[in-house]
Amino acid sequence: RIYAAYYTDNEGYVQKVDKIAELGPDQVMEGLKDLSPGGAKSAHPKPQPIEGCRAYYIYAKKHEDAFPTADTGPDLSVEFFDDSSLSHFLTYRGKENNGILQQFQEFSTPAVSTVRAYWTPHYCSLETRINVNPANAPHTPVSERAVTFEGELHHSM
Repeated sequence: RIYAAYYTDNEGYVQKVDKIAELGPDQVMEGLKDLSPGGAKSAHPKPQPIEGCRAYYIYAKKHEDAFPTADTGPDLSVEFFDDSSLSHFLTYRGKENNGILQQFQEFSTPAVSTVRAYWTPHYCSLETRINVNPANAPHTPVSERAVTFEGELHHSM
């Protein structure tokens, strides 16, 4: 069951989808196909897609014998989906009820990069990681082309 859905409108503002109950697998799949909701035209040129990656799912794995500690934190998993695997995930697969499904944003740079921010009222830290593989390298698996912080260290810098 979808708990909440958000999108960024053409002006850059985050909007919440009002009718969550009407969002089935087909509507989610259709919404993830366009960078703009409803197929609206953006004023910015559309970057090239990263072949084989439409969305990704981040969730915390369940621990059967122990709970995560403050030292280790939750055991997070990331799955990358192309169109067919996303359709299968939305329609048939069981899902953890603690995950986020997010559209993989297309890049205008040659490699995938991510900025991570930690902040409190008294502290702010920004970090960036860039994948070492070209985003559209045909012989490199998506799991090695798209990872940054969540992947093994040798896949990004």
